[in-house]
Amino acid sequence: QFLQIMHNQTGRMARLIDDLLSLSRLEMKPYLTPGTEVDLRQTLDSVIDSLGPLARENSVAIERDFANGPLNVPGDRDELFQVFENLLENACKYGQSGGRVVV
Repeated sequence: QFLQIMHNQTGRMARLIDDLLSLSRLEMKPYLTPGTEVDLRQTLDSVIDSLGPLARENSVAIERDFANGPLNVPGDRDELFQVFENLLENACKYGQSGGRVVV
């Protein structure tokens, strides 16, 4: 039981360090107007697919509710992926078990 607690706390600390490193990288970058367009539908589909195991583990259903057609927005795909991954991961972890998240 003690090893399980240590394992959980180590994972939590690793996530905190990753978040701090991400924030640091973002703060170091000069703000540039995005020069490319990103298909948000594809990005969100990738995020939802990558978080499927976490959602199942927490008994949370992630549902898609997208408009038809492309959802192009100016931005950086990796940064948008990271933002939505963080939001959906938090919704899965801290939402109610048996709940649902609608994207």
